[in-house]
Parts: sequence; C-alpha cells; structure tokens
Amino acid sequence: WDHHGKEGPKSSHDAFGQFTVRVADVKHPITDGLKNFDVSDELYFNQAGSEPVEPLITGRSNVTGKDEPLAFAYEYGRARVFQTLLGHREKTYEALESREMLRRAVAWVARREIRPIDEDSLERVMDLVAEARRTGDARRGADVFRMPQFACVSCHKVGSQGGTVGPELTAVAECLSPDQIVESVLWPKRQVKEEYAAHAVVTIEGKLHQGYKNGEDDRELVLRDSATGDTIRIPKSEIEERRVAGTLMPDGLAEAMSREQLRDLVRFLMELNRKEGGAAELLAHAHRPATFPYDRAPLRPEHPRERSVAQRCK
Repeated sequence: WDHHGKEGPKSSHDAFGQFTVRVADVKHPITDGLKNFDVSDELYFNQAGSEPVEPLITGRSNVTGKDEPLAFAYEYGRARVFQTLLGHREKTYEALESREMLRRAVAWVARREIRPIDEDSLERVMDLVAEARRTGDARRGADVFRMPQFACVSCHKVGSQGGTVGPELTAVAECLSPDQIVESVLWPKRQVKEEYAAHAVVTIEGKLHQGYKNGEDDRELVLRDSATGDTIRIPKSEIEERRVAGTLMPDGLAEAMSREQLRDLVRFLMELNRKEGGAAELLAHAHRPATFPYDRAPLRPEHPRERSVAQRCK
C-alpha cells in the first residue's frame, strides 16, 4: 500500500487525537465479536495499493469526511497478511479492543486457533474501570491494600512500603493501562511477567524449593526464594522434578472483596506513579503516628488552682 500518492492524492492523516474505531467486518475471525472502541492516534487517509482488500475496521476522518480503512487482512499466495494503520503511539493500545485485535491477528497470520473474546469478562473490566474513575477513592484503596486479609502490601512494594514476593507497584499506572490493572487484579494468572513466574523444584531428597529463577546453566539452577528473597543454588544433578508454577497470587482474592473495596483498590492502583504527591504517599503516610496537639494553658486562667497546676506541668 502506497503512502506517497503515486496513483492518486498524497496520503496524510488527521491531527493526533481521539476518534472512534468502527468494526466494518463482523464476520472475520480477527474482529468477530469486537465492538466499536475509542483510541487516541493518527487517522490516515488516501491509502492506495495494488491488492484488493476489505477493511476490518474504519475511522471517520475529519479531513476527508469519509470512513477510512484502518486495518485489513488478505491471503497472498500461501501466506497471510495483516496490516493496521493504528499504533503510532502506545496510547493506541490502552484500548482493550485494540490489543485484542492485534492478538487475534498474530494467531490468524500464523494459522493458529483464535480463542473467542469473553464478552462477559470484557464488560466486567470496562465497568470496573469506569466505576473506579467515577467514584473510586484512592485513599480508601490504600487502606484496602494494607488490609491483612488481602495481604497486598505483604507481597508488593509501593514506595518504601511492602514486600518483594510480587512485582513492585510503585509506578504501575505508568506501565499498565487501567483495564490491564483490572485484569491483573481479577485474573492474576492470565499475564505473568517472566521474572515473576514462580518455579517449583523437588530434589531427589524430597525437599521442595519455590522461587523466581535468577539464573541457570548446565550445572545448576539459581532461584530467589519467594518468601525470604534468599538465593538458592540447586545442582541440576539433584533435581528430581521441576515445573513453572506461575504467579503466587491466589485466585479468587478479588472475590473476597466488596464491590466498594475493589473499586477503591483499582482507583489506588490507577494513580500509582513516580510523581511527587502521588498515591504511593497515601500508603506511606498511613503508617505515621497520629498527633494530638493540645494547649497546656489553664482553661480558666483566673482560677488560682488551675494556674498553679498548669505551671507545674510545664
């Protein structure tokens, strides 16, 4: 496809901004079940090419006034081709539907099975994000994060507070979009960073080790104990069984929270960044002792007994 307009008007784009992406092909495996969604991106127009295509998604250009194709897929010999004009900045993929389309496209091009989208899960995520933005309270969310029954602060570090069992969350809002944060809270096993995928190892003596892999060579496996942070070196000749256990965060933790607790926790996590005065300070300040200012002066200075008592207390 030609960006330079050799066969027609030169290709260009609307100014960067938010617009609605409309699903044009509801039957293609890449877009089946997806709903229209909003993104922040550049909307290109006047694209031309030699291969006939049917757009999967479109967007209405403010310049041309037309619905411009933003993604398409076709067969080319024995190969498959997917092209999208979205993704000029990372903000594009803050939209869950945009990431879902890309995930499916990779599977389609590779001729792999495409798992259908779970519409109930998607709706639950988007509802919770909207509710957290609308009525969530980060201060109350910090209180939920500290509650011993949920043990969030025991495993995750925020600022100077918390443990090291799980990923540090001090700036999680700078790394994950709001819907990714919600997905991680509701379904922690769906996406686990490799460095936080726990390994379980059983030695020939029957001893169980569990931790994160720090290194491995032909002779030994090196783990970081998930509870203590200590380094464990296990000779491979002594390993009887090993497996990747995934995340140590238990399933169903969010189900034990009330709707209000979950909403406030998500709002707290959505505001975690490295900016001064950010939500991380809410957690740190909560551990400071309360102060009760008082005045030693007598309530009735004209009364001689109260005046003498106040003088002795100075």
